[in-house]
Amino acid sequence: MRVNRHRRWELAGTHRAEYHRCRDDAVLPGYRATPAYTRTGDVPAEDAAWLTAVAANAGYVRLVGIGIAAAPRAPGMLPAGLAAAIERTAGQFATAAASVDAEQAA
Repeated sequence: MRVNRHRRWELAGTHRAEYHRCRDDAVLPGYRATPAYTRTGDVPAEDAAWLTAVAANAGYVRLVGIGIAAAPRAPGMLPAGLAAAIERTAGQFATAAASVDAEQAA
């Protein structure tokens, strides 16, 4: 079956539209959240020192991560729309980790 050039262009446009929709779903929440980041004040110097000390040690990061894992899910903690993007990314990480675990078990 032969598809004319116009029809091929329409089909390509459908794929492009789907690509752009997926891209926008992934990127726009973070882009729209940027003003929230820029409106917040700086981390106080004494807190920045603590955060830097924690970030410099993988064991500390793990302990803090265990303690605050639920914090980003709290209402109002993240700008609107960003929580959904983080949830999607978390799902992708969980899927990847399950895949690695399955490979190691095999």
